[in-house]
Parts: sequence; structure tokens; C-alpha cells
Amino acid sequence: MKILTNLTLAKKTTFLAILGLVVGISVFGFLGIQSVNQATDSMLQDRMTTTQIVADYLDDFFKTALAEFKYAIQIIEDDVMENNNQQMNEVFEETFNRISIDIQSSYLLDENMHIIGDIQDSSELLGEDMSFYHDISQSGDENNATISNLVLDPMRNTPVILLANPIKLNQGRDSGTVVVAIDFSHSSIGGFIQSLQIGETGYVEIIDQNGVVITRTDPGPELSPFEKSDHSERFAALIAAGEPTRGLCHTCHEPVQKVEREDVLAFVPITQANWGVVIRQSEEEALAPVRELRRDLMIYGISLAVIALLLVTITTRNVVGRLRLLTNSARKVAGGDFTSPVVVSQSDEVGILANSLEDMRIKLKASYSELEQLNEEVQKKDAIRGELLKDMFSIQEEERKRIARELHDETSQVLVSLNANFEAVIGMLPDNIDKAKKILRKAQATSTGILDEIHKLIYKLRPSLLDDMGLVAVVRWLTENNLEVNGINVKLKISGRQKRLPSQIEETLFRVINEAVNNIVRHSEAKNTQICLKFSKNSICAQIIDDGLGFDVDEAISSKDRPRGLGLLGMKERVELMNGTLDISSDDKGTEITIEIPLEKEVLNEQDKNPVG
Repeated sequence: MKILTNLTLAKKTTFLAILGLVVGISVFGFLGIQSVNQATDSMLQDRMTTTQIVADYLDDFFKTALAEFKYAIQIIEDDVMENNNQQMNEVFEETFNRISIDIQSSYLLDENMHIIGDIQDSSELLGEDMSFYHDISQSGDENNATISNLVLDPMRNTPVILLANPIKLNQGRDSGTVVVAIDFSHSSIGGFIQSLQIGETGYVEIIDQNGVVITRTDPGPELSPFEKSDHSERFAALIAAGEPTRGLCHTCHEPVQKVEREDVLAFVPITQANWGVVIRQSEEEALAPVRELRRDLMIYGISLAVIALLLVTITTRNVVGRLRLLTNSARKVAGGDFTSPVVVSQSDEVGILANSLEDMRIKLKASYSELEQLNEEVQKKDAIRGELLKDMFSIQEEERKRIARELHDETSQVLVSLNANFEAVIGMLPDNIDKAKKILRKAQATSTGILDEIHKLIYKLRPSLLDDMGLVAVVRWLTENNLEVNGINVKLKISGRQKRLPSQIEETLFRVINEAVNNIVRHSEAKNTQICLKFSKNSICAQIIDDGLGFDVDEAISSKDRPRGLGLLGMKERVELMNGTLDISSDDKGTEITIEIPLEKEVLNEQDKNPVG
């Protein structure tokens, strides 16, 4: 990533470490959540399995009870006992005692569901209509044994479960129904359910199709007669659909309902009756292992993250600290300090790097010592060369000055005297000697031309203006006699306080400006030129700017065999001997040359004594 390339190693390491921890914690958290969810699902599945076992037991129990009930009725029918209540009672007691079912009462109904007899042989209920017991009336219609919801016993007015089965009366001539009222809680099935222990808060409920709680085990709330479950409608729908379910109790309540306790529940309908089995347990107890697992995962995860962060921080600080030491050592080496050794603390990769840097320092120290010796030799040679060049230029200037003086004082005087003699001779000749005069005048003109050329040569060698009037005057003379005479527009700009400079500086600037002007005339094809002289307290600056063709500066300076290349190189050497700088820039829009020479303090004081005037 691009952002990492702009970070320091410490920030990059910290960033990557934190990123790794975030990813690790995310993965750990995801796996932890998965584990918690799996544990929760496993717990719910365990509750569902237990509930299914209870439901299966109930189905087996009722299947056996109904089979025994049908068997007892078959005995009654075969032995024609339907009108003998005492014998019927004995058969039922023997049958249901065998499977530990407590019979509260039994009734014999005609085909219209009216009571025509009971085991107590009581006449109080004779003729009573029991067709409003929908579950037992269905047994007569469908010719099947049925198990009712929780109802009131007509005789005792107590909650009972009714078992109903069709019977043939009067030796098969008439149809009827036998109904047995069972006290569910005092039967063996009730005892089995009561024996179930599901933690400290878990209990079992048997629910009928109306949502009424038939029985409830401890430690559940005390059961009231015909008490409806808090999920009566939901359980009734599940019983009708024959669907099991499991989950958290509070999640299925409407928002306006008040939840007394948040439970985990599992529900399974049974097949032999329109009932269902519910096992409930408080979430706090049921999910305690899951929550403990979640807590442990959080504690371990945070602990591992903190430990990992500490280890990364310690390791990062150690590595970064040692790298900083190496960086400081490398900076010292880069700055030319080869005396400070590179400290090696460990033998790991950073230690190997430190060893390599120490070897490099030792080798560089040896190489630098050799290089210093070579530099000193080069400096000595450069100093000697500079002195020689300075002497050469001084000798050159002195020789030019001497030649110019001799040409002026001797050759010029001779030619002037010769011209004067020519004039005198011409004046003494008679007027009729025209041919002689003509020859003498021609000789005089030749002498005058020689004199003019000598004067030009004198200015080129050493213009007297430079010694008499100084730099500004000689630069103005250069512009008039070299540029303007060749049709080049010139703008001369002088700024600062004009002062006479040391002769070597004035000679250097004159020679450099003169070379630049000659190059403009010979090579540039310029139309306009600007020459600027700027006098300041600490330096003298000259600029020569033209709008000519321009040239490749590097190529020109490197081509020492060409006149321009030699001229530029000479300009550079002259300026450098004065500790100055020469900068040349050129393109197709023109050329700009800038010369700046510093003025030493003692020189400045000398200048103040000799201002240009």
C-alpha cells in the first residue's frame, strides 16, 4: 500500500502489528461467537432431545393405556357385562392398576352421549348429557379411543383426563361409549414427570390443545386449576400443526407483554393426544456455561491481545532503537566522521547489518585517509596552478601594458614625426611638382592608417581608459566601438555607488566583458544587448544579456579546441582566480552571462579612498 511507503519503520511496524492484532482478534472473536452460538445451539438441542424423550414416553404410555382400555372393553363385551356395573368396575380397576393409572370414575354412555351408568352405581347422573365433551363425542363418531383435554369430572368436579372408547351394548344390538376419568397427577406418568430434574430452575409442563397446563413439575410455579400457559395460543397452534420448537422464551412475547422470567424452552407435541410437552429453564442457569465460555473467551482474547501488543511494542522498540543507533552511526559516516565505532549489541539481522556498517566505516576511514592525502596534493597543485595563472595573467597584463606604452611612446611618436615630415616636405615642394606631392600624400595616408591601427591595437592590448577612468568608462567604450558600430542596440545600466576597484578585478571584468562582447558580435546575430554593472558593499556584479541565437553551454565549454570554447574557459578561470562565480545560461531566446566577484574588507576601505569621478 502506498500509505506504508511514507511511514517510518516504527510507525509502519506499529501499524502492521495493530492491523495483525485487529485481524487476529476479529478472527478469534468470530470463532468465539461461532463457538458460543454452537454451544447455545447444542444446549437448545439437548433441551429438545430431553423434551422429545418425555413426549415419546407419554406417547408410549398412552398407547399402552389405550390398548389396555380396549382390551378391558373387549372383555366386557365378550362376557356381556355392560349392565353389571360391579363387574365393569372390577375389570377397569384390574386393567388400569396394572399400568398404575388412578381411576376417579367411569361412565357408560348411550349412542346419544347420555349417562346410563357409572362404576359407583349412582343414580344422580343418570341421563346427564356428556356430548359437550367434544373429545369423547368424537370417539363415538369415529369409533376410536380418544384422550381428552383437561376437564372437570361430572361426578367429583375435579380436574381429570377422560379416556373414551366405543362399546357394543345389548349383545351388539346397540352402540355406546365407555368413559374413564383419570387423575393424571396421581398416575404413574405423573410420577415419572415429577422425577425429572433439570438444574435448579428447570421444570416440565404438559399442555393440552386449549393451552391449559395439565401438570407442572417442581420447581415450577404452583399450578392453579385450569391455569393457562403464558404461551397458550402459541402452544395450541403448534399442537394443531404437530410442530416442535425451541428457543428463548422472551423473544416470542409481544413488546407490550411483561416477561416475569427469561426462559429457555423446548416444546414437542405428542401423537396419542392433542397435547404437548414443554421443558423450561431460566436463561441465567441454562446459558451459564455459554456465558462463562463467552466471558472466558473475552478474558483470554483481551489477555492475549494485551500480551501480543506488549511483545510487539517491546520488540519494535528494541529493533527501532537499535536501527536508530545504526542510522545515527550511518549519518556520522555520511558526514565524514569515521572515528566513532558502530556499536554491535546482538548477533541477529540488525547485528549483522551493524557489523557490515562497522566494516564499511573502517574501510572508508582508510580510503578517506588516502583520499585526504590525494586531496591535499591536488590542492597544492591547484594552488600552484592558480598562482601560476595569476602570475601569467599579471605578466600578460604587464606585457600588454609595456607593449602598448612602447607603441604609444615610441612607434606612435615616430609615425607622428614621419607624418609631420611628410607634411613639411609637401609644403616645401613647388606647386608644379604634383606627382611628387601625390606620392607623398599617399605615403602620409598610409602612415596615418598605420597610426590608427596602432591606436586600436593599443586599446585592445590595454586601453588607457581602464587605467585612467576605470571599469565603467572602458565598458562604455566597448559598447560604442564594438556593438553599436555593428548595428546592435545597447543598453548600459549602472547601479550602486560607483567606485574604483583593485586593478586585478577591473582587468578581470574588462577581459571577461570584452570576450562576451566579441562573442555577441561574432556568433549571436543579436539585435539587442543589455550590460548591467551593479556595485554593492560586498561585491561587484556584471550581467551581459542578448537576444541572439543561443548555444549549448556545456558543449561549448567542453570543446576546448574551438575559439568560443577556449574563450569561455578563459573567462571562467579569470573569474575563479578572483574567487568569483561565472554563470552562463543560453537557449533559443538568447544568452545571459552573470559575473559576481566578492570584495574583501580591506579592498572596500581602499575603494572608499578612490571613488570614480
